[in-house]
Amino acid sequence: MNDISQLGDAQKSGRDIWVPVAILLVLIAIWANSTPVVEPGVRKSLARAGRHLAAGMIPAADRDIASAFNSSRHKIRTYELATTILRRPSRVPDSVVADRIASLSRQMIVLDERGKLERRLSENEMRSILSTYMLSSFTLGRKGEVLDAAERAYRLWPNEPMTLNDLGYFLADYDVDIDRAESLIKRALELSTGSSTEASVTDSLGWVYYRQKKYEEAVIALQKAVKLAPGSAEIRYHLGCAYLDSGDDIRAEIEFKKALACGDEFDIHSRVLDSLKKMSYKIHRV
Repeated sequence: MNDISQLGDAQKSGRDIWVPVAILLVLIAIWANSTPVVEPGVRKSLARAGRHLAAGMIPAADRDIASAFNSSRHKIRTYELATTILRRPSRVPDSVVADRIASLSRQMIVLDERGKLERRLSENEMRSILSTYMLSSFTLGRKGEVLDAAERAYRLWPNEPMTLNDLGYFLADYDVDIDRAESLIKRALELSTGSSTEASVTDSLGWVYYRQKKYEEAVIALQKAVKLAPGSAEIRYHLGCAYLDSGDDIRAEIEFKKALACGDEFDIHSRVLDSLKKMSYKIHRV
């Protein structure tokens, strides 16, 4: 009986060991299939591009990235690697980096639409690429491309607060269609009240009022946005603008300087400093 019992225990112990091992092997197989490894030649081209970027050799880096992207059978993964390399600190101006990232992102969107990628982009991948395309284009001041990205996102997700907000904000900021911008943002606010996006959407509504020259309404909305997100340089800058154009120079100066004390976002600090210079205030480092 003891021998039989010991044999049974050993068999049970063996099963206990092999079950988690089998599960681990399955997970590894799933991971391997879901994270394609790009071709060695592609990796070499991207590594070379990274070295050229670090040295400020832009044309050489462009050739390397183009070679990697065009020859790769795994363009989605290649795009991720290429944009990661482009974002590394280098001697290349930020505007050049933004231009290359915007170009790659737009290329990915077009290839997906034409069914030319190895598979269709997932929803999260498309969101990420559209957002990257939009923000890079905004950094470069490319109005047409920003609106193109925002409109594409709106067609895909017409009932999501931040999609409505992004399109509405840019329509207002570029003074393209203020009435449509107001309608989109008010809809976004209905959907975002009480959520983490409420501050951004409230800021956008205040900015719409500002662009409409409704400065009292703008101040009220932007004051609320500041309470929701007091650490946002962009929202404080917007509130400063509303104060300034409503004739309250003292509060405008306070908000502009508070914006400088916040982390920079979308090059807001340079816009703040321009506003302060126009007010003829002496600039001190915060």
